[in-house]
Formats: sequence, structure tokens, C-alpha cells
Amino acid sequence: MSIQLRFTPIEMLTPRISNKLPFTLQISSNIIYKALNVRLLSGFLDIKCEFSNKILKQRNNYFILPFKKNERFSWNIIENSINPFTIIEFDKAVMRSRSKNFMFHREIFFEFCHYFYQKSINNHVSSFVHIYRILERISYCLPLMWASRTKNFEGTFEKLQIFFAKDKKELTIFDNFMKDITEDTNLDVTVDFNILSQHPSWGEIYYKTIEKVLEANVYSKTPYSQIKTTNRHIIKMIINIRNKYFHFLTGKNESFDSGSIVDPNEFFGIVNENFLNWLSFIYFEILSYELE
Repeated sequence: MSIQLRFTPIEMLTPRISNKLPFTLQISSNIIYKALNVRLLSGFLDIKCEFSNKILKQRNNYFILPFKKNERFSWNIIENSINPFTIIEFDKAVMRSRSKNFMFHREIFFEFCHYFYQKSINNHVSSFVHIYRILERISYCLPLMWASRTKNFEGTFEKLQIFFAKDKKELTIFDNFMKDITEDTNLDVTVDFNILSQHPSWGEIYYKTIEKVLEANVYSKTPYSQIKTTNRHIIKMIINIRNKYFHFLTGKNESFDSGSIVDPNEFFGIVNENFLNWLSFIYFEILSYELE
């Protein structure tokens, strides 16, 4: 079975609402992935996993900081999710560029679908793998997309030169780039990590692990129950956790050992949703750049 058939989008809106939507936002055989991603990440889409026949009901609006669950569905709520576009403006912009960066938006769709599927079966470690794959995919495209839209080529070259001179690692470049072009009001939104565990002593370990990962970037904390940071530190946090968990950093005493994450599935269940929230917000920033 090809990857294109692994997940199938299913309409969850009532005909009264869905029939009023413009062509690009309707669910049909003519898939436009950039519009489909908007439906998915704003919480207005069901997904069928063709392998297991499991239906995933995605109702969280991850374009909002912090994300929240949609309690009702209407034209206005959908339109608020794609601000600063109206639904009509969004439809026209997507139609003008429906084939542009097709592969990027398609692969992003399936990565998000895999995340939601793994989350639905409580496999949070695998969910994190797809979070990191999403991060890697979007880290390459944003600087290039920004450069393609500039009206000042000399200034663009100088800015890109500065970022690439800071660090040759693509993800670090992306983190620096995001901090430069994203409004402080979004970067400074607080992110709450609520520590939940079947065993209180394990929760204390998760708390200390997150605190250590964040280092000086802890915004506030309630010992062993909640720790806060801001969105400007989320990308670095994702990278650090990935390095400490998936790589054995020989001689640096920086890798997670068995005492850092007692139950990896519980630990990643604590952090994943906030990571996905920020990456979804960034994705819409990228899409907005492309459509303007």
C-alpha cells in the first residue's frame, strides 16, 4: 500500500456548513494539501487510517497559542483560524498556487497524520519522532520561502549570510530565523508543561528532566506539578530532547539515562502537544508567506 493511501481525509462538518465552503476547503477527490492541512490543524477534519480502519477525530485548533479544543463548528470559527485571511481570500490564494510546493505540503500532511495516529494509540515516543520529522521538513523551507518574496535582494543576502554564519546546523539556523521574523507577542506566549504520572515519584523525575533541558529558560514553575517556558525556547527544547534521548553523547554526560525518563511514553506524552502546537503555528506562518 502506498503512503498516499495510508490516511484518507473525511468530512466532519454538517452539509449545511461544508456546502458553503469554497472549493479548496471542501473534502473531495481533488486534494489540495495546503488547504487540507489547514482543515486538519485547525481541528475541522476526520482522518481514516486505511491500515487499521481507525477514524481519528482531530478537534484541537493548533493554530491558536495556546491550542484549544473546538467546542462548536461554524464559518466564523474556521475563518478565525486562518487570520489574517478571510475564507474567500484564502480560497483565491490557494487556487493561484495550488501546485506550488505540492510535495512539501503533501509530506507535511502525512507526517501530521502519523503523529495523530500514534497519539491515538498512546504511542507518544513514536509521536515525537514525527514531530521531529515535521521540524526538519519546515526548517529547510522557511528561509528560502522568505528569500523568494523579498523586494530587497541585497538585504536578503546579508540577512541569510548572518544566519548561516551563526551556526551551520540547519535546525539552529531555523530557530534563529524564526526568532527574527516572528512577532514577540507570539514568541512570548507562555507554554505550560503539566506533569502527570501514574507514580508521583516519576512525575518528580520528569519535572527535573524538563527543568534541566530548559536550563535558564524556565519562565515559572510549581515544583513537581508544572513548569513553564515561552514559545521562543520550544525549538531548542525539541532539539535538545531529541539529542539527549536518541543520541549517546559520549563523554559529555548529557544523554538521558534510565533515571532521567523512567517511562519514555509518559514523558513524551507530557511535552508533545505543546511541541505540535508551536510547529503547527509555524507551518501556518510558512503557508501565509507562500500565499501572500
